[in-house]
Amino acid sequence: MWRKLRYISWFTSAFLNKHKSAMFLGGLASFLLFLFAWRYSQAAFAVIFRQRQVIGIVGQYTPATLPRSVQEKISVGLTQVTVTGDVVPAAAESWEIRDDGKTYIFKMKKNILWHNGGEFKATDVNYDFKDADISPINAEILRITLNEPFSPLPSLLSKPLFKEGLQGLGPYRVSRVLFEGQYISKIKLEPLNSDLDNPQVIKFYPTLTQAVTAFKLGQIDTLETLEGSNDLLDWGDYITISKEPNYGQFVAILFNTDHDPFSEKQFRQALAYAVSNELTGGQIKSPIPDQYWAYNTALKKISFNEDRALELLGEGKAASASASFTIHTFTDLLDTAYKLSEDWKKLGIETNIKLVNTVPDDFDVFLTILEIPVDPDQYSLWHSIQNDTNLTRYENPKIDKLLEDGRKTVNLLERKEIYDELQRYLMDELPAIFLFHPTKYTFER
Repeated sequence: MWRKLRYISWFTSAFLNKHKSAMFLGGLASFLLFLFAWRYSQAAFAVIFRQRQVIGIVGQYTPATLPRSVQEKISVGLTQVTVTGDVVPAAAESWEIRDDGKTYIFKMKKNILWHNGGEFKATDVNYDFKDADISPINAEILRITLNEPFSPLPSLLSKPLFKEGLQGLGPYRVSRVLFEGQYISKIKLEPLNSDLDNPQVIKFYPTLTQAVTAFKLGQIDTLETLEGSNDLLDWGDYITISKEPNYGQFVAILFNTDHDPFSEKQFRQALAYAVSNELTGGQIKSPIPDQYWAYNTALKKISFNEDRALELLGEGKAASASASFTIHTFTDLLDTAYKLSEDWKKLGIETNIKLVNTVPDDFDVFLTILEIPVDPDQYSLWHSIQNDTNLTRYENPKIDKLLEDGRKTVNLLERKEIYDELQRYLMDELPAIFLFHPTKYTFER
């Protein structure tokens, strides 16, 4: 027995002496490997098992009509517009204006890549503008020549650029797009910098009801909508609900100035003074948002004043007969329409409410949501020749002239003076009443 133990001891000692160097190196390597694995295992697991954020959006969209918020995840334009309306560089490094606003020269940034790895060049710019010649001078310089000066052009160039297949220049690349018919049902986005961002899946739902059901079933993590769902608002103890004004839109009352008594300025003013502070937040808004550089801070404020409203009715021709009219609106704004109706009934004015699915061909009053242009230029909303977009049918030679001058004037200070005066006229004439910015709701688990 002892002889056997001594044999095992001698054998082990001889083996260790012979292979001690290899065993030391192997142990050291194992120890270093363990440290490496311990150090980087979390990062490895984060990459392999990255959590995808699933976002729900209400609406039906094609690749060409994706919401601007989604487009800006995927790509950028030559420029970018800030929340104050200022235009700053994006894919373009700089630009200069020549020929009194008829020629724009853009210099492209270097080392910007498309999602397929190709370098972004001036020849890739594929905007399609009427009455504009877009010509690359070389790979870095782009020239845009116009028939007439057009100062809003840099703002319009903030529209994100794309190549075929939704290839962009932004922080996310499109990895997959699924369709239902012609509309996108799901789009998968992969971050270019996986250390900072998680992958995203964006699902589109035709109606709010379908989106809310998907949220309740756990099919989406985040729901973004301009409509507050009563169901989800009651879930405040279990989910995170955030809301903020959507400064890109206005809830507005449009008057058909072709119809009596809305052709009468005093009547429109009387209706404005009768709108309760509950709907306006204390004052009627300018059509140019108050955070824009072109907002007129010296505007005369219009706030609820029932006595002034009755006084204006007495001054107008419409006071001889009891006025009545119909408010056309969409389902989302029905509560606001009822509140307006109650406000105007206090003036002795009877109103009906009619729900519509599209912009009506003819109306007395149209309560709707208007998109606010990224540039202070509002030519399409108020100029008398804009038959398709000037829904109020408003005609005023002075306002026409201000709108024309505003889009031909390159100097920013001179443009500011023009838009200050434009706002004074619009707030006096009131072809429309701007109530408030709609609320954007975000529901998160």
